[in-house]
Amino acid sequence: MSSQELPTKFEELSEEELSKMTIRRATGEKRLVRCTPGGILLPYAFVKLARGFHDFQFRSGDVVVSTFPKSGTVWMGEILWAMTHFDRLAAMDTSAINGRSYFFDLDFLHPSSSSDYSPLIAAFQEKCPGGQVDEGIMLQLANADEGRRVIKTHLQFSFFNDSLLSKSKVVYVARNPKDACVSLHYFLSQKLDTVVEGGFPATAETFMKNGMTFAPYWGHLQQAWKLKDHPNVHFVFYEDLKADVMAELGKLNGFLGLDLKEDQLEKVAEATSFENMRKRDLEKPLTKMEGSFFRKGVVGDWKNLATPELDAQMDRWIAENSKDMGIQFRYS
Repeated sequence: MSSQELPTKFEELSEEELSKMTIRRATGEKRLVRCTPGGILLPYAFVKLARGFHDFQFRSGDVVVSTFPKSGTVWMGEILWAMTHFDRLAAMDTSAINGRSYFFDLDFLHPSSSSDYSPLIAAFQEKCPGGQVDEGIMLQLANADEGRRVIKTHLQFSFFNDSLLSKSKVVYVARNPKDACVSLHYFLSQKLDTVVEGGFPATAETFMKNGMTFAPYWGHLQQAWKLKDHPNVHFVFYEDLKADVMAELGKLNGFLGLDLKEDQLEKVAEATSFENMRKRDLEKPLTKMEGSFFRKGVVGDWKNLATPELDAQMDRWIAENSKDMGIQFRYS
């Protein structure tokens, strides 16, 4: 355990602030903290685990998926697991997604207790005898895994130590803010433990005012964009992945130092297609919600919900925040 002071400070949101939020938890942990620097909004449960995340030792061979929520996290995680475990491709149809990759954020988004029962906790008790559930199941399972790990997180790089960028390979997936906002709206509206008030306009307003967990969107994007030329960072646009998945798989193949052939990459693309991921989710649901976690996975859904006035407002917000980045989004 490191004695070094954490680089992040936490300030709990007041009850007054929480009461004004149009998106909030209906059950479970309802408290939130704002993290400094960055103003990042996280569940209060993260505070206890912050040291564990900061001190986690990434290894050579680890592949880390970093995204803002609803930007292709699960899809990229499945792609990278399939590419780095190609000899076990058939296992994707028999094992749960969270059983083959480690979504760190589950530890504070949906904290478990020792009285709970789930296949994940059963696996934890088997692989981490003596481990404490409230110290983070995913963190401890990942620590116990001596093989090649695929790790997923929405946390910004600053929450981890230098081993993240010096040892592991980080794949950052960016999605245009309009479609990320739409996907978040539908996802949160369907979650059984979440209340979403005011319809899509209220969600979009909350998104632009950084009132969502893991916000601000621009701070998240900027920390990765600045490192896009780092030898251990590969920056991918969700829209490019949708437009030509084989071309993007080829780039990932080179970045990861793999030697998968064209026909093998085609099998990866098929195994991780939207239709196959949706089918598996119906059999082994990723989370508790109305309907499937995999809704559409398309580019340009914003135009089906936003009014001309809201579209213009979002355009102004994007222009103001992206003007110094030189980043170009695709919306179709």
